[in-house]
Amino acid sequence: MKKLLALLLVLIMALAATPVMADDNVTVILDGEVIDCRNAAGEEVPPLLIDGTTYLPVRAIANALNLDVQWDDETKSVFINGVSVLAKKTDVINIFIGGGRFIAKDANGNVVNPILKDGTTYLPVRAIGEAFDKEVTWDGETKTVTLTTKKAPEVVATVISKDKYYVFINKETGKALTATDHYTLEHTAYKEGEVSQIFRFVPAPTDGYFFVQSISNGQNFDVSGHSVEAGGEIITWDSTGAENQMFTIKDVEGGTLIFSASSGLPVQATATNTIQSTLTRQPIQLWEIKETAAPANVDLPQSGAYRMISIGDLKLTDNNGLIVTTGDIPNNQKWTLTDAGNGEYFITNLATGMNLDVSGQSLTPGDPIITWYAGTDPNQRWILEKQSNGTYLIKSVHSGLYLTINSNNMLVQDYQNSSYNQNWTITPTN
Repeated sequence: MKKLLALLLVLIMALAATPVMADDNVTVILDGEVIDCRNAAGEEVPPLLIDGTTYLPVRAIANALNLDVQWDDETKSVFINGVSVLAKKTDVINIFIGGGRFIAKDANGNVVNPILKDGTTYLPVRAIGEAFDKEVTWDGETKTVTLTTKKAPEVVATVISKDKYYVFINKETGKALTATDHYTLEHTAYKEGEVSQIFRFVPAPTDGYFFVQSISNGQNFDVSGHSVEAGGEIITWDSTGAENQMFTIKDVEGGTLIFSASSGLPVQATATNTIQSTLTRQPIQLWEIKETAAPANVDLPQSGAYRMISIGDLKLTDNNGLIVTTGDIPNNQKWTLTDAGNGEYFITNLATGMNLDVSGQSLTPGDPIITWYAGTDPNQRWILEKQSNGTYLIKSVHSGLYLTINSNNMLVQDYQNSSYNQNWTITPTN
């Protein structure tokens, strides 16, 4: 046993002693020009040689491409071309490009964490090429890294509207993504007009990202278990507003890629279900995002974002807790109305992803209305009763009581009455 422990100790010390050294002899050429690698203070930061792999300084490459770079010490995050609200403190350094998290991979698809040395963040040459969409070559004789801008294919950008409906058809199989009632995002034969294959894009709080919502079950695309690994399953799940339910799209030659915000990996079809996978740009990862007609019994205008204001000019707001206010908090005062069937709606805050909810499934007048993680229970379902003056009464399916502002400016449920505090204007907004 003692010999085994001694051997393990030797191995650990050997791994800890992996050489990390500056390699001043490496030349970096970007689009034909030799670049000097420097940090924010203008000091030289040469490439690193780590266990036989060359690492390049991230800021130096981004600056050479005229990209803005910021460092957030609290979350240990590098922001390139815009700060991201998705940043949070983790055990490793995170890199965000254009608001989306970048997950570096090696040639085998394994995650490669950035290296921080003397205040400078480094990534392997291969990951640098992927991060900045460059072709990478390495000349071992001259120790030269060459980064070359790829020739952009001529493609027509997919234009997404929050007021329209779409199907996702795989470019290799011709099959469509299909939402079922048991949380599986399947990959089945395309059938025009099939409601389980129809989705809409709800803008997420981070620019350029969306919640992709099923029309048939009201659930969002979701990276199961918040996985950041290739092979992690993509399912549908009740709306949470979390990063693992945010997606973005990118047009490439031959189709469109759908990327997860939480993992940075593209959505890929399998024989039956859907996963996230290492980027290959093969047809099995490419999709046609095809506009389709509004499904029956869905009121298309209800698919946009709305502000809900009482006749007393109090604005319904979800600001880490449901309030009504005369103040202006734009994102937190935007709500989406999702058809739940039978003339009922889920009312979801655009900023938080939370649904209006009868607290504790109460049946008692005067009890509070809150926002809560999205589900499908009756206490999160509402009926909109339009009045002759164009305003609405909002009735709980669960209790039969109405959305009401009480004398303390609290949102509660109550019996129907004729007071202004039960009347709401529902106004479309961007």
